[in-house]
Amino acid sequence: MAEKVIVSEWSLRGEFDNETIAGWAREIRSYEEIPKAFTEVIADSKPFPYTVYVPEERGFFGVKSPVSVLQLLDKSLVSVTKQNNAAVKKVINFDDILYVESGNSLLRSWADFISLNTSINLTFNQANFKVIKPIIDSIRKSYRSATADSEKKDNFASFEYLLHKNHKMMNYGALSVFPEDTICARIYQQSEIQAAIILFNRKFYQKKTKPFIIIFTKDEVIRFCDHLDEKSENLSTIGGIYTFFPRSKITNISGIKNEMKNYYDLNIQLTPSYTITSRFYLNNIELSAFLSEIKSTTI
Repeated sequence: MAEKVIVSEWSLRGEFDNETIAGWAREIRSYEEIPKAFTEVIADSKPFPYTVYVPEERGFFGVKSPVSVLQLLDKSLVSVTKQNNAAVKKVINFDDILYVESGNSLLRSWADFISLNTSINLTFNQANFKVIKPIIDSIRKSYRSATADSEKKDNFASFEYLLHKNHKMMNYGALSVFPEDTICARIYQQSEIQAAIILFNRKFYQKKTKPFIIIFTKDEVIRFCDHLDEKSENLSTIGGIYTFFPRSKITNISGIKNEMKNYYDLNIQLTPSYTITSRFYLNNIELSAFLSEIKSTTI
């Protein structure tokens, strides 16, 4: 018979069959389900908002990520986290969010919600991403302008050219765009070998860049970067890192071209202290058209 895991005042009320299940993030459907320690700072709202419980993540050196409860309100995200045995509350208004990062590697996933003054950072089992996704989607949809199109589109058509170049990028790129959103520009940068050591026709070492794709819709910028196994130098078959940010937060777009080293750095500035830089190589046949497209669609 499986050993029961008894929860504490910081954990969901009840019993679970094993530690794996007890360590899963999950949706909380009523105020009564919220762990007792969190109810000191979480009010009993009516109607009850979308609420997620994220258990702590432990590593070899202790707690890597504390237990927390998230609530998705009308135009804000609330996080209550255990810190020094006390419940600490953070609130980020959607309008203040600079970007959202969502990634996964093997079974580990994370989501970071970043504003100018604070951040909410989560780690959880990849199997439970489905309970975090509604929060990410709600924030992304808040970027939309009042004139956003409601007609659904076939976004896969914009990425079919990647079918024989990078099937994974084709799928992840197309699925990252909401069906109602219009793609204004997109570009794929393949992996490039930066350095290699070859002796007697045998490769002893090489360093690769990570392939990525950037998509500009009418109201949002999406960047998806693949994983690269540093030991084997092989790309992963699943997973990667998404970055989502509203175009309204862009304060400047600039570029630096280095013909000697064969690259072009695209700099998208969100604040004076935060710039997203993406390095393209000059042999990328999509680069010239992409730069023209984002210039013509950026105010």
